[in-house]
Amino acid sequence: MSPAKGASLWPHQVDAVDALAAAVRSGGRTTMVAACGTGKTRIGAATVGRLPGSGRILVVLPTIELLRQTLPVYLAAAAGPALTVIAMCCDATVTQQHELHDVADQVVVSTSAQLLADVAGSRKNAAVFSTYMSLPVVGEAHRLGLAGWDVAVVDEAHRSAGHAGGPWQIVHDDKHIPAARRIYMTATPKISKRKSDDHVSMDDPTVFGKVSYRLTFAQAIELGLLADYRIVVPVVTSDEVHRLTHDRNAAVQVGGRPMPAAVVATQIAVLKTMAQFGARRAISYHPRVADAQAWAATLPATARLMPDRAPEVWAGHVSGSQPAATRQQVIGRLAEPGDHLVLVSNAKVLTEGIDVPAVDAVVFTHPRGEIDAVQAVGRALRTGGKAGKVATIVVPLMLAEGQTPQDALSGSSWEPVWQVLSALRDHDERLDTELRERRRALADNKTPAVGREAELPTWLTVTGVNVDADFAAAITVQAVRATTSTWDECYGAAQAFQREHGHLRIPIDHVTDTGLALGYWWHRQKQYLQNAPDGDERSQALHKLGLSHQRRDEAWMTNYNILKALYEQTGQVRPPVR
Repeated sequence: MSPAKGASLWPHQVDAVDALAAAVRSGGRTTMVAACGTGKTRIGAATVGRLPGSGRILVVLPTIELLRQTLPVYLAAAAGPALTVIAMCCDATVTQQHELHDVADQVVVSTSAQLLADVAGSRKNAAVFSTYMSLPVVGEAHRLGLAGWDVAVVDEAHRSAGHAGGPWQIVHDDKHIPAARRIYMTATPKISKRKSDDHVSMDDPTVFGKVSYRLTFAQAIELGLLADYRIVVPVVTSDEVHRLTHDRNAAVQVGGRPMPAAVVATQIAVLKTMAQFGARRAISYHPRVADAQAWAATLPATARLMPDRAPEVWAGHVSGSQPAATRQQVIGRLAEPGDHLVLVSNAKVLTEGIDVPAVDAVVFTHPRGEIDAVQAVGRALRTGGKAGKVATIVVPLMLAEGQTPQDALSGSSWEPVWQVLSALRDHDERLDTELRERRRALADNKTPAVGREAELPTWLTVTGVNVDADFAAAITVQAVRATTSTWDECYGAAQAFQREHGHLRIPIDHVTDTGLALGYWWHRQKQYLQNAPDGDERSQALHKLGLSHQRRDEAWMTNYNILKALYEQTGQVRPPVR
């Protein structure tokens, strides 16, 4: 491929292309970590165009939808001789889009390894776009004589990490898919805490290369590339359910379809939230396809049950079993203009590769994994050029029969909220810093702690119940403790001890007024520092506190006190000779 003519890149994309191209110009592997919605596809295409001798390219993508979106971007960058283009997927409609109107006939769509080997063969200019599901077919084509690639671009590369031996991990192996250069791209790197041969982790440079470019969520929001976000928790009480039926387990007829009363009450809470915050286009995430179908089928009828009628509501669902054209038609409703509400429900298919800037809300009806949650939130962060946009993340909370909101806070009801918050914290350093500072402040009961303020953090709103100062403080403290480590609270206690006593000679049996076994923790940190790796974040924090010199200070003070006592007893500092 040759560089695209007339294509303009944003400044951060220029920086990314420069870094990636420099990293693999002579071969090898590299990784780019960039927040959802910052243009990784354009960066990938421009990088390939920048590299010399990049006529044969393989682009690997997780879904047919993303393959459909990626094809025209790469083909627009192809300005070289006649290019052989093959889409390795099971949907022949991927070329039926306006952007490919002039070249659709040149794109071969297939799932045949033999056809791939025959058509692409050893041609100098060939671009193959494959879903992860089709990677084994690509591997088989290589066994049938398909030549290696000049560049392999692996999008949503976290899909290729995890338990070793998965079928998609052949993308890393030259024995199966030979490539002179590999470029991995993701917004959510999958890092395994277990360092073993059983897991492939994205912090392993032998597999993924070094990270040559990184753009965090916070940086992207600061640059105006992404919208900021707020988390809204609409609490659904027993009273809300009883307005529909006295039996919370009973079914309510909604639009001619029986639905659990608790689900209908949750739908009403979500619709109220969208109306309150002005959200008009939303994607909801459910544990099963059947749940997503039922949600979409009944939501318009539920809207008609509301005393304060919401705007007109249209709802549809998508699933992996639908033809791609059907999914595109439903997803396309999100981009339609108008003040009516549009909600598209799904179980798993809308976490990656959906670029609809009009989406301004996501709804999590049940807990999600960290990567899925962050990817899903990314669907609502695209600004579409709209200044001041704030995405709304809705996490409904259903109280048990007779349960008060305060009682629920100490149980598992809030767990879905904490899971979403924890996932965002791991990818947004602003949130991470704030939560950790709040956790450290909890340890100091002599200073007004950030975690005990009478108002909720600006990024968190709770609706449906009264949130007085005490409840707001309780929610904030629980949010902080559920998403951060006890280590930070102990660190804050050590800071408080130092401020009060002027030193850090903490007795091993010292317990703080808040119940922290600070002395034992402090003793463990001294042991930890002896074997801590260079650059470790916690060891750096301990050095900043003064622990790196504290061992010498303590030994000096011990000897000083011995000599002082000796002098007071004998009038000299030399021990007596026996």
